[in-house]
Amino acid sequence: MQDLYPRPEGTPVLQIGGGPAATHATIIGGLSASGQQRGCIVGRDGWWQNTSWNEETEAAFFRKLARARNKSLYLKGQARFLASNHPAAALRLLDQYFALGGDFGEAEAHFYRARAHVALRNVDAAIHSFEAALAREDAHPNFLTWAFLELPVLIATERRSALYDRAIDILTAHKSESLLIFPIQHYKWHGALALILHEKGQTLEAQSAAKQALEAAKATHTGFRYHPNLGLAGDTRDEFGTRLRKIVDKPRARFRWWSK
Repeated sequence: MQDLYPRPEGTPVLQIGGGPAATHATIIGGLSASGQQRGCIVGRDGWWQNTSWNEETEAAFFRKLARARNKSLYLKGQARFLASNHPAAALRLLDQYFALGGDFGEAEAHFYRARAHVALRNVDAAIHSFEAALAREDAHPNFLTWAFLELPVLIATERRSALYDRAIDILTAHKSESLLIFPIQHYKWHGALALILHEKGQTLEAQSAAKQALEAAKATHTGFRYHPNLGLAGDTRDEFGTRLRKIVDKPRARFRWWSK
């Protein structure tokens, strides 16, 4: 992974329909919001997909928003594109979204809020927002994010030992072929489990999970004909990947017997 929340350049956004609410929740939860060139201001039809943010961009966005029928959708949609690179702006947009009463996609809004807090290193706030996303998904299971992956990854990378059991429970409850579709999902799922098990002293189980994570990271094709590069793990030379390799390379304890 290039960062905790990878944003691979050129990643297409899979959509059903045309507006921000139509984006398939399973896809948008963890893959890039930067299907366009990073830092650009998009054209008229993508006025809610800005990946850069300044006074001019903000003013243009709110002019469009004032004429939009469903403002909640576009506030949430724009926040998605800003959560990692302009987190403070994303949080302001999401505050307005929730002030309007939210909508059926509140789990996504909590998820983007968590990502923004991660970018700002507000770990406790990020954990709270990820938990809010999961709670919303429990109530409305048709709208899912990748909180079930990102929260355990955050707990593992930040070594929040008091939450290790909670992270394992989340991972276990979401171990499903219908949820773990892409290589990066398997990488994160097994990787988070490996880090936590290693911290808990379960060395052999941690090594097994770490090997599965790194194996998933080697994938160069998703198996999808039209999106062969969507959801690959990418560069794993960050702290997360480095810790996994150390777990795999850690020698097993050898028993030595002495005769009296």
